[in-house]
Amino acid sequence: MDNPPSRAIRVSGAALAAASLFSSREATRYYLNGVGIEPCPDGGALVVATDGATMTVIRDLAGYANAPANCSLPPAAIKACALRRRDGKSPTAYFFGNNLHVIAEDPGTDPGLPVHEDEIRAPREDTVFFGWAPAIDGPFPDWRRVVKHVSGGHPRLPPFNPALMARFGKADQLLGVPDRGPLRLSPSSEEGPIVVSPESNAWFGLIMPMQAKGTTVVPAWAGLAETAATDSAA
Repeated sequence: MDNPPSRAIRVSGAALAAASLFSSREATRYYLNGVGIEPCPDGGALVVATDGATMTVIRDLAGYANAPANCSLPPAAIKACALRRRDGKSPTAYFFGNNLHVIAEDPGTDPGLPVHEDEIRAPREDTVFFGWAPAIDGPFPDWRRVVKHVSGGHPRLPPFNPALMARFGKADQLLGVPDRGPLRLSPSSEEGPIVVSPESNAWFGLIMPMQAKGTTVVPAWAGLAETAATDSAA
């Protein structure tokens, strides 16, 4: 088996900070403790994270990845990625080999430009984090298997944990999307994940469904004509 190429990745710090909200904290799910980064077929890079209950996929138009990688994120690096420059923009993160550099630099918006470690080697006055962040052993799971059946043809959302919604609002804030609008929830199927879509189209997310005892949409006591057959809250 051929050895994978050494990592050469550039993504926005905001994308990493936002994605980290969705990473697993469980030791038994070590392969989900970081973020998956891969080239985007339409240019730039995709940053993906999931804990099994929620997922987000963020497109960084100015990002670059020479190959898919499952990247670890030290806590100090996440804090550095969440910083803002004086102009309101986020720093930029670079993975080279086992190292992670986070620097207060704006890479512009040209998609897919390759990067070389010599360009950002320390010492740099604008380095806000530099440290060991090796790739996680094993590939990041194939997230497309979860979303491949997503469509808008089902009118009813499955039950979900409302506390998970806060992650998506925080992610949208960290990404600094201008003129942030509402988040749209769409079902993928009666029992499949719920798709969370922002106005910006800069990212999307998933909330995994839960089991619920009742099937009532509006309880009978509301006095409306259409209610579900089962009313566990009557």
